This record gives sequence, structure tokens and C-alpha cells, in this order.
Amino acid sequence: MPALGQTPAASATPPAPAATPLLRWATGLLVVALVVLAVLVGQGASGGAGSASASPSPSRTPNTCADADLAEQIRTADAVFTGVVTSSTSSQAEGGDGAEILHEVQVDLVYKGRSSVTTPEVQVRSLRGTEQGCDLGALEDGEEYVFVVAADGDSWFAAGDSGTAPATASYVEQVDAIVIAEPRPPVSPEPEQASFEALDPAEPTTLTRAAAPGAALVIVGLLGLVVVRRLNRR
Repeated sequence: MPALGQTPAASATPPAPAATPLLRWATGLLVVALVVLAVLVGQGASGGAGSASASPSPSRTPNTCADADLAEQIRTADAVFTGVVTSSTSSQAEGGDGAEILHEVQVDLVYKGRSSVTTPEVQVRSLRGTEQGCDLGALEDGEEYVFVVAADGDSWFAAGDSGTAPATASYVEQVDAIVIAEPRPPVSPEPEQASFEALDPAEPTTLTRAAAPGAALVIVGLLGLVVVRRLNRR
């Protein structure tokens, strides 16, 4: 208890003022705003990544190839055969876009299209450096290939996504596994056999019928001679 006549000493730290309702409301609003901002930032980051991953791949640019397995390529091809490129010539493609290569091919075995590949030498056309389609380019002379081709008039056409590729042992094994029929060398179609239509034999002409016209002429001649003689006698 302080001595008489002495004033009590002041407290070292005054008590903190009680928070007003307005201050509590402002603090709560600030916390909510911070939480919402954090959520929006997180969604924006994940959404950006998601849109990047979900965005469609750029459209195929010119000279890109379609994705297809070998079985589908063989199924849609007009002919499949192995052969060696004996020579090739290059010329400007139609429209002046890229080059066209014409390969002379010595056919070895035909897997598909036997009725169409009937000669040991065929021509296979390909393109190089064009702006459209999928170009196979030029094949190496003297190399053997598996040709998976489409009909192209008097020749064949091989695209880059046709399945045409070097005839390695493993690749030929894949073709053998897909094509059930045994491959055979090209065979020319058999020439058409001449056909003769059998005619019903007519009834043979008798000697009397055959001689009748001549006999009639003889009789007419004799009658005429008799008439002339009688006229002369008069």
C-alpha cells in the first residue's frame, strides 16, 4: 500500500484497446480476399497448363504423312511386291512443285495384285520435295524394296506413307505375316483360247436335187432346138 501522501505509480504498459466490430469486419474481409486471390492464381496456373496440354496439335503441314500400320497400308494398296530398282529418272512434277521420279523395277515376288503385276519389269512413280502429300523421294538404284503401291495408269505410285520400304529380312517377315497368300513371281496371263461354235450338220443334198437345175437347163435347151428346126422347115 503506498505511503500516505504518495501518488500511486503508473502501470508499465497500458492495456490494449478492445477491437471494434468495424476492425474485425475489415480484417475478416481482407483474409477472405487473400484466400480468393490465392485460389484464382492457382486455377489460372493449372488452367494455363491444361490448355497447353489439351490444345490440338497443329494441323498437318504440307508434306506430312498419315499414321497407318503396315496391315492397313497393305489392305488399301492395289499391289504389293518385292523388286530391285534397276534405274530411275527425275523430272519436274506437275505444276512446277518438286520433282517426279520414275523407277524401273525388276519384280521378284508378288504378294498382292497378281492379276495386275504380270510382267517382270514395272515402273513405280514417286514424288520428292512437293508441298502437298507425303513424298517418298528417290529410291536407290540396285537396292531391293517392298513396294506397297497404288495403281497409276500404266505404272504404279508409291507415297511416303504407303508402306514402301527397303526389303530387310525383318520387314519381309512382317509382310509375310500379314499376307496369307504365298508370294509368287509375276506370271503373264494365259492367252485366250480360240473357241469354235459347233454347227448342226445340215441334211446332205441328194444327187437328184443337186442335178435337177442342170437337167432343167438341158431340157429347155432341147425344146428350144426343136422349135428352131420346125421353124426352119416351114
